[in-house]
Amino acid sequence: MVPVAFLFGFGVSGFNGIWMNATTELVPEEQLGIATGFSITVGSWGVVAGPPFFGFIVDMSGSFISGWLFISFMMGIVVMLLLNVMSVKQEESKKIKHFS
Repeated sequence: MVPVAFLFGFGVSGFNGIWMNATTELVPEEQLGIATGFSITVGSWGVVAGPPFFGFIVDMSGSFISGWLFISFMMGIVVMLLLNVMSVKQEESKKIKHFS
């Protein structure tokens, strides 16, 4: 039962906790509400628009490979954006420590 519960918990929990934690850590405390709301809104657009767009790509190309390549491309863009945000935050952190 433990392995089943572990796998179910791993699959159900997903990325939401990490996503919301990252969102709240990137903005000043006064902007937490707007940041989480905006983040959920943009994430919901992906859930609503992503599957039909994936299906459209598969229908137009006649192959699932094109759909998965598109998703891989989008994931690459997200990773690059996250790396960019991390480097900006590190630079800000260095500046704050330098002036303290």
